[in-house]
Amino acid sequence: MRYIYLSLTCFVGLVLWLQCTPSPADAPTSLVVQGFRQDLQSLDTKLGELENILTQANPSAWQEAFGSARLAYKRTEYLVETQYPESAKALNGAAIAEMDAQDTTKTIAPTGFQVIEEWLFPEADPTQQKALQQELATMRQTVAELIQHSQQLTLTESQILDAARLQVFRVITLGIVGFDSPVALYSLPEAKASLEAVQAAVLALAKSQNSTEKDLLAKAFTQTVAYLDQHLADFDAFDRMAFIRTHINPLTTALWEYQVALDIPFPTDKRMLRADVKTLFDVQAFDPNYFAPGQLAQLSPEKAALGKMLFFDPILSSDNERSCASCHQPDKAFTDGIAKSVAFGKKGHIGRNSPTLVNAAFQANQFYDGRVETLEQQAADVLANIDEMHSSAEAAAAKLAKVPAYVALFAKAFPEAKQPVTAENVQIALASFTRQLSSFDSRFDRYLRQEQGAALSPEELLGFNLYMGKAKCATCHFMPLFNGTVPPNFTETEAEVIGVPLVAVTSKAVIDPDVGKQAIAPGFLNQFAFRTPTVRNSGLTAPYMHNGAYETLEAVMEFYNLGGGAGIGIDLPHQTLPTEPLNLNERELKALVAFMHTLTDVPAFGKAPEKLPTAQAPVIAY
Repeated sequence: MRYIYLSLTCFVGLVLWLQCTPSPADAPTSLVVQGFRQDLQSLDTKLGELENILTQANPSAWQEAFGSARLAYKRTEYLVETQYPESAKALNGAAIAEMDAQDTTKTIAPTGFQVIEEWLFPEADPTQQKALQQELATMRQTVAELIQHSQQLTLTESQILDAARLQVFRVITLGIVGFDSPVALYSLPEAKASLEAVQAAVLALAKSQNSTEKDLLAKAFTQTVAYLDQHLADFDAFDRMAFIRTHINPLTTALWEYQVALDIPFPTDKRMLRADVKTLFDVQAFDPNYFAPGQLAQLSPEKAALGKMLFFDPILSSDNERSCASCHQPDKAFTDGIAKSVAFGKKGHIGRNSPTLVNAAFQANQFYDGRVETLEQQAADVLANIDEMHSSAEAAAAKLAKVPAYVALFAKAFPEAKQPVTAENVQIALASFTRQLSSFDSRFDRYLRQEQGAALSPEELLGFNLYMGKAKCATCHFMPLFNGTVPPNFTETEAEVIGVPLVAVTSKAVIDPDVGKQAIAPGFLNQFAFRTPTVRNSGLTAPYMHNGAYETLEAVMEFYNLGGGAGIGIDLPHQTLPTEPLNLNERELKALVAFMHTLTDVPAFGKAPEKLPTAQAPVIAY
């Protein structure tokens, strides 16, 4: 009887457990997926409504229906972007044609919301009615495919929280700057819709309805959305600094604490932006090793120390007279301060100047034309270039192998190597020094982290808000790297066609003949395209542009204020920079320059060594 009693007790307990335990369909993650699927259905409905309204001769109604459809998309964006990135690009990619990677004589036309936006705003173009209907039909097909695929979608708690965090970062780096709503400027209402969707998803994961971490996170979301709600009306006047510093940073910190409290692991895959950051402005938010080509190239103190010696040593050049530091000088944020760099043997100048090396680790490609992908390839290219070091990695290794002090340093940096002084290791050491030149400790960074004593003036704050809004700087130079590496994944670095003139003039300008990216990637859309450089340390890196056409930041801002090349008389149909004048006044232009100076931050590690293993003095100028 005792065994029968125990069996009955276990059976009853099992039944009660099954009744109290959520079935997989009722689990929080499943509910999030169900909500996502419902939001996709809503998106399809809104696109259908826009499609129907296009049959009416009422352009203002077209715009209103478009806005509703965009809001519906923003509720799905956090999962579409992470789970179906190609669909995200088809639905909301930039309205700029691309070269076909397989056939550079062909172009790929853009699709999605941003294409439609250009037809509808600022004034709707009735002649585009048929094209609009065709575009919407294509978009609805993409959404239908998403709905179908979502039937099999399963997500972990970790994936949901990761998508949520990335979406919040997307909001502050792309959303509120107008990146994907450049004409209609619907960015602020869309940011609100996006954050509300994220809020619903992450709070659904709470295992208890009464937890401190959930309450804090819910409060942070509520306050953030409320701030947006109070400031939706004026895109230009929106205080982005207050929004990020006072609301978003506390929100993402609360999100981190919530995940830790729920004991949900952070993703462990290799990323540029670390998956476990509290805010986008954490000191170690970015991994300088992300673009390193393999394990051997991973940064170490020993490799960086060796690379530093090599960087300042003229032994790497064929004539033993110039070093890397001849054109990348520490006090100029590792640029050379002249319009075009001095050629080898002081025989004239090369075609471009030296870009900064500070934070160069956070770019998917190197050089103005992006012709190599890694810092190791960059080192090899410079060493072999007859106008630069006029040598090679192999020749440099042969010379270094004859210097006992260098042999010892190589052995320390590459302890597993039987023969450590090799061409490959010369490249890795130089690249390691550059990776070590990574820092986020400017006055701007410290202010965002609310460190004691860090302050920005009212003029500098105005400059930041202009940079992120009206001046449209942040739509190409993305925060917080302030270069062309696209957030929030930071895996792709863009090149832009802005129409750089041969000389600085304000009318009847002639474009600089340097074709840029087209020389290595044929195709007319790549003509005059150059990698978007960082604005960090721009106060130290004059003159500006690849050809040094502009001597001051003020002159650069005037160029952009006029509409780039198009504004100074250069006819460039494929200019990717908006051609419309920014209409910034003198006070606003001055504030922008003031803000840029808050980004000055040259790592102390870059200071030249007092002596070199070859007993030669470091060569910094040439």
